[in-house]
Amino acid sequence: MPGISIIAATVIPYFGTINPLLSEPDTNLAQLNTSININTSININTSINITTISRLSLTNLSDRISFRDVVYDGVRLTKSRYPGAIFREVQAASVIGPTTDPHYLTDIRLIFSLTRGNYRSIYLEMSPTWPQWGEPRLTTIVPSEEDGVLPSMYGMDIVEADRRMKAAGFGQRYDVVDVRWPGSFPEESQQAFYFFEMHGGGLDFVTVGARDGRVTPFYDIANRLETE
Repeated sequence: MPGISIIAATVIPYFGTINPLLSEPDTNLAQLNTSININTSININTSINITTISRLSLTNLSDRISFRDVVYDGVRLTKSRYPGAIFREVQAASVIGPTTDPHYLTDIRLIFSLTRGNYRSIYLEMSPTWPQWGEPRLTTIVPSEEDGVLPSMYGMDIVEADRRMKAAGFGQRYDVVDVRWPGSFPEESQQAFYFFEMHGGGLDFVTVGARDGRVTPFYDIANRLETE
């Protein structure tokens, strides 16, 4: 994630695997504040160079890190505290509402199930400072038993899944993306899937296989169930 955008005071990192042709252009430093004179800033403190000013302006979120790597770090953190935790689901929401850019999906929750003790699940949620996780939170909520166990490294990154979905002709906006291992899918299709919750066009959601990249649309599921 070499660059970020700042929208409504929210820091949005760029994941390292993004295709630069699809991403928003980086904010020009000179456009951040036309009243700032870089040369004047350098004269005030000769130890500050243009690179330093850029990092100060864009905070310290310039390191390359992918969505999948962030999730993996969260899984490791949780299992180091709770070795019996079983990884079940990733829930990612856009911080700006419906979007076509996966880089805004930084409101992330990981869900784990527990089989012993008084608690039945663990929630791990992203802190306000990307990409730092908060503390694991024990809950009595029972996770869905319809889904299988997610491996810590479950397949392709969300940026690649988004690219394949668009290449298949589905460029609508979405605001929530889940990663799950659906137990109800045919055995030959068993793998982790990205579930993009879509907006408009009668399209409920689109799944992308995290292993094989297969794209599948699902239309008007609620309406079909009502008529059956």
